[in-house]
Amino acid sequence: MVSRRWMWGLAVAAAGLWIARTARAENEVELRQDAAAGKPPAAARPAAASEPRRAVFAGYAAESARTATRLPPEERAARDFLRAASQQARFETDAAKLASQRAQGDRVKAFAAELLDFHTASDAELLHLLHARGMAPPMLENTQRKALNRLGRLQGTRFDREFSDVLGRERQRGDIEQYEKAVADIADPALRAWIDRQLPGLRQQQATAAQLVPAAAHREDLRRRPVAAAAHARHTHAR
Repeated sequence: MVSRRWMWGLAVAAAGLWIARTARAENEVELRQDAAAGKPPAAARPAAASEPRRAVFAGYAAESARTATRLPPEERAARDFLRAASQQARFETDAAKLASQRAQGDRVKAFAAELLDFHTASDAELLHLLHARGMAPPMLENTQRKALNRLGRLQGTRFDREFSDVLGRERQRGDIEQYEKAVADIADPALRAWIDRQLPGLRQQQATAAQLVPAAAHREDLRRRPVAAAAHARHTHAR
C-alpha cells in the first residue's frame, strides 16, 4: 500500500510539472504573437488556457482515488483471495523445485512433482485473473521466504522432514478451507469457476500429503525409541 501511494504521488508531481511547462510554453508563444501584432500582453489568458487541463487531471485523480478506496466488499474479497492464492502458488512451486533437487524420499519427491504439475496447469489462468484486475503478482510473505531459506540449506532426510512439516497435510487442509470460503464470499463467476476447478486437485494433494511424516512427528518418534528400547530390555531381563 505504501509503495502504491508513493508511486501515485510521483505520478501527480510529474503531471503537475508537465502542466506547468505546457502553460509556460503557451504563454511565451502568445506573448510573441501579441508583440508581433502590436497588442498588449494578455496575462489572464494563459491561466485560463491551462484550466481545462487542470480540471481533466483533477477529475482523473479523483476517479482513480475513488475506485482504489471504494471497492465493493465482494471485489475486495476477490482481490484478497487472488493475492493470497498467488503467494501460496509461488511458495509451493519454489519449495517443490527445491525438493526436486534436495529431497531423498520417494514420497516427498512424488508429492513435489504433484505440486509442480498442479501449479503448471493452474497458475497461467491465475495470472490472467490478476491481470484482468490490474494486479501484479505479489511478493512472498516473510514467513514464506524464511521457510524457503531454511529448505535451501537442507539436504536429504533433513530436507524431507522439513518439507513435510511445512507443506504437509495441515497446510493443504488450510488451502482447501481458504478456497471453499472464497467460493462463498466471491461474486465474480469467472473467479468462482476457477476456484471450483482447483478444489479437486487440492483435495488430492491433501491425500498425498497425509502420507508424509512431518518433522515434529519424526522428532517425537526419535524421542520415544530409546524409552521403548529400555522398556523392552527390562522386560526381557526380567524374564
